[in-house]
Amino acid sequence: MQNLNIKQLMIPSNRYWLKSPFTMQPKGITIHNTANSVSAIREASFSAGNDWEVSSHYYVDESEAIQSLPLNRIAWHASDGSEGFGNRNTICIEICRSTGDLEQFKQAELNSVKLTLMLMKEFNIPLSMVKRHYDYARDKKYCPHKTMDLGWQRWLNFIPSIDSIKVDKTADFIERIKLGAISGWKTHEILPSLTIAQAILESASGTSELATRANAIFGIKAHTDPKWPKTYEKDTQEWVNGKLVTVKAKFKAYNSWDESIRDRLKYLVTRNISGKYIYADVVGEKDYKKAAQKIYKAGYATDLQYPFKLIKIIEQYNLQKYDNIAISEENNMKTNRIVIGYQNDGDLANALALLNVLGNRALLIKGTDLTEIKAPEIIQVGGTEIKGATKIIKGATRKETLLEISKHLKEK
Repeated sequence: MQNLNIKQLMIPSNRYWLKSPFTMQPKGITIHNTANSVSAIREASFSAGNDWEVSSHYYVDESEAIQSLPLNRIAWHASDGSEGFGNRNTICIEICRSTGDLEQFKQAELNSVKLTLMLMKEFNIPLSMVKRHYDYARDKKYCPHKTMDLGWQRWLNFIPSIDSIKVDKTADFIERIKLGAISGWKTHEILPSLTIAQAILESASGTSELATRANAIFGIKAHTDPKWPKTYEKDTQEWVNGKLVTVKAKFKAYNSWDESIRDRLKYLVTRNISGKYIYADVVGEKDYKKAAQKIYKAGYATDLQYPFKLIKIIEQYNLQKYDNIAISEENNMKTNRIVIGYQNDGDLANALALLNVLGNRALLIKGTDLTEIKAPEIIQVGGTEIKGATKIIKGATRKETLLEISKHLKEK
């Protein structure tokens, strides 16, 4: 389970009205096949950019899983209507490569099993609620087609009952929060290793009173944000004049662990006392040892051993690997990714033709203004102007545009 590489390419929230208009509490998992041979990253990129009322939470191929939507929001995937149980209550997993290489597809299936096990554990979903797309739309869909052809029971046999899933408490906790931590580097430049280590230490890997009753995995005091709507009061221990004493305190409470992570990131970036941003030295620090020392010196904790405890946790669980992922992804977005932009749906086929050749080196985006995208090249496909484009590929007709794409690729 821990070997599955999970990344995010999230559908923007301003498109939820089309792709994910309702919230949900997951009660099941629905398995699909994509019915094509492309990779998970390309499926997720295409889904984020098109205007279809179709979406998925995850796309899985032989090497990774790509998350497209938060798990507290629905996806349109089950073909059982706007009020159907599948659409409104289940997590969608699309297994990629179902019309491509069989060995690639089988590895994608195994990765889908790893992801399914993780989600079953996280949301306490029984095996009986792991369904096929076909189970919600028997008169419409033969899906997951390749998995069913090979044997649906065969796929189910990979999955033990929920009671037999044995996962180390801390390893499981890391799996549940790592995406939010990695995202935190992109949004607030706080090292993922620091975020995860603090959460492990302060919440006892998600089992503390605050974590289970208030979804608070960092223990941020309520007085730091008097307007925060939810609080939780409890006894806590603090170091005062070298002695550990028990005091009663109010803490901020949350709707989810994800919300707790986002609020802690915001807290570190915006916490201001007497005109000074007290955690400014932590923001942007890329060395986990220095970050642990800096957050302690800024007054985050009173325990004299706090930074050393964080460093020990980071090294014990190799959390610095998530720093490398976050920083590498940031650098790739700045230096390596080619953006293919299109505005009209009629240009989508040509844009996809270019994406098919460039593969993972490129990202497909539909939009009118890409000036804020940091990329070495932004290619506009079609005649409709896209702001920020550094190269325009267009012809008098869409057929001629395709010919221009061929010329561009030959020049490359």
